[in-house]
Amino acid sequence: MNFLLAASDVSITEVLGNTLIGLLVVFFTLAFLSGIISLFKYLAKLDQSAAKPAAKPPVKAAAPAAGAMGGEDPAVVAAILAIVAETCGPNAVVTSIQRSK
Repeated sequence: MNFLLAASDVSITEVLGNTLIGLLVVFFTLAFLSGIISLFKYLAKLDQSAAKPAAKPPVKAAAPAAGAMGGEDPAVVAAILAIVAETCGPNAVVTSIQRSK
């Protein structure tokens, strides 16, 4: 059995050289793309830090003066505020409390 080569005038060194160059191009491209993809984690951190403004330190509320509640029990007011926070969510803000008639 004799096998005929399509291009019999090409030497084995040329074939191996072309194969080696092709493999090097593929693996260098793969390494380059892998490096670019690994940089995305730093890009996400930069995006988060730019989007999040600097947090303001919390301001402590002044203690109410004696009798400012109008005789209301502070535990009752705290319970009402807890129900409001549970109903309206964590971003609810109570600006004033007034007695209903």
